[in-house]
Amino acid sequence: MHVPKSDEHGQNAIETVDGSLGASTHGRRFVVLSVMSLALVSAGLAVLPHAVSWIRFGDWSYWSNSDHMLYGAYAKAALQGDWHMRDPYNAASDPQYLLYSWLQFVPLPHLVGALGGGPDILNVVWRIAGGLIFGAAAWPVFRSGTKGLPHAGWLTLFAALIFIADPGAMEGRSFVQPLLQLRARLAGAGFSVSDDLSLPQFRLVTPLTNFPFFLLAIWALAHVEKRTWAVAAALLLGVNVLLYFFFWTALAGIIAGMIALKSAAWLANRSDTRLRTEIIHLCFVLVVGLAIGLPDILAKRHVQTVPGVAEILERMCRGQKLPAGDAFRYMYAYNTMFYAKFAVMTLALAFWRSRLDVVLWLGAAAGFVLCNAGIWAGLEFENFHWQYVCNPLSEIALLLLGIRLLARFRAFVPAFGIAAVSFVAVCGCMRAYDSSIATQPAGYRRMKAETESLLPALKSLNLDGNAALVGPFEMDWLALHTKAFQLYQEPYSTQLTVIPEEEAIRRHALNGYLMGLNREEYGKLGASYMCTGCLPIDPDWWPENVKAARLKAFDAMTPEIAAEAIARYFEVVVLMPAGKGMPRGGKSWQVVASNEKWVLWSRSVR
Repeated sequence: MHVPKSDEHGQNAIETVDGSLGASTHGRRFVVLSVMSLALVSAGLAVLPHAVSWIRFGDWSYWSNSDHMLYGAYAKAALQGDWHMRDPYNAASDPQYLLYSWLQFVPLPHLVGALGGGPDILNVVWRIAGGLIFGAAAWPVFRSGTKGLPHAGWLTLFAALIFIADPGAMEGRSFVQPLLQLRARLAGAGFSVSDDLSLPQFRLVTPLTNFPFFLLAIWALAHVEKRTWAVAAALLLGVNVLLYFFFWTALAGIIAGMIALKSAAWLANRSDTRLRTEIIHLCFVLVVGLAIGLPDILAKRHVQTVPGVAEILERMCRGQKLPAGDAFRYMYAYNTMFYAKFAVMTLALAFWRSRLDVVLWLGAAAGFVLCNAGIWAGLEFENFHWQYVCNPLSEIALLLLGIRLLARFRAFVPAFGIAAVSFVAVCGCMRAYDSSIATQPAGYRRMKAETESLLPALKSLNLDGNAALVGPFEMDWLALHTKAFQLYQEPYSTQLTVIPEEEAIRRHALNGYLMGLNREEYGKLGASYMCTGCLPIDPDWWPENVKAARLKAFDAMTPEIAAEAIARYFEVVVLMPAGKGMPRGGKSWQVVASNEKWVLWSRSVR
């Protein structure tokens, strides 16, 4: 491996005054090539499951898990020409209490749809765009931490490669997670549910399409003493507010911590104008960034203030109040790996007090404190998502610490390069393997294969947002290609759609009744969830009680009640197994399309 020679000051050709960009022609070329390499490797890892699917099954479309299908459902309105989001599990005429962000699910899907792409094309575009930005964003963050080291450019490139490919960066077990996964596969420990478990940073859409902007915000905050960087940090904070709750709240915590530290230092030495300038810049970043994201904050706040919605949001784990002393409050505190990493970060901070180190330390602390909001605030927001903050930032800090300690050894740079390339290869192979054997992608691949022949007829109905789609799991993929909403989808109709409990139970029973299920078949449906991702505190949310309530609603269902229930929708389409007969709820059903496994029925109630 060729490594550029150091000059007399121990710096290679790409070192500059601020350590960020190359000044010479050779330096600029190296930076550009490095950023491009990282972007291409990241994008390659992102789209790898599509390539594997094409090679093995002749179909490049790929759906990794139920969350991925959910994101496709939220993007379908924009994909079909709208400039707004719509709840895919509520009729267009129903109140639209949206919990996702417009910036996440409208502009790019709208562009893909305008160019003639469908849901499968959008998946590839999402992965390519997210992968490219993620890889490119990793370079400046690591480059800020390698200033002053020999061969800093190569060290930056190799460290960023490891970070991009390490599943432990998000999962928490830094550097060892690939070995644990490999051991489990060799031991035949069972199939992966989703390939996203092998490289969670490439999970669609979160964190792949929003984490790069969080990384860039970390980079900007490390240079906030300069006015230009303060403006950039403010803009990036605003973008994070508009993209993802768990990132912008952590960034706000980092900025608040920086203001507190700088203010304490300035009070001890008020003649230091540099500190006063940084404090002003940080206040500017916080105020302007939150102002940019204010529309999204107010929209989410409005949902919380609607009468009757607060109780539903608590069930949906959007600010669930945890009982005092409940073990669920402390579940994220038992994390010995994080404590070990944070202790090392703290010791390293005593020796290397760069601005980036401070930002990483504050970010890891803020992410972990927010993960444990159940302890100090008694609230659960699916708090585990803040691990997307503390885990990657602590890994970046560990990589930089290792580089600083070992960079002076002559053999370290080539050895580090070999290790980085090998690490990427192993993790890429793991992702390729998991994407081919994971159970959820296999289920969605089967779903598409079985129902794809019905799609042209379904599209010909030109259903609008007030048409209801009824059916089992296999309806999910068909639903992505029409503006109609799904009457019920487990578990997201209750987890991400603001529906009262009694309405959710009624919809579930109506869905099963129209499908022609008998009581025994209905009782054998999947787990009875009323809330997922958090503690079912209310006895009405307990699975056994939810199942009993659903059976009661199903038993009470009659053709008259079903006809009255569906009369509120303009049209109803039901997917039923072949040979099951006509849906219940009247005799005006017509066959839209059929194949050897499924029949698509339609009934207009206009």
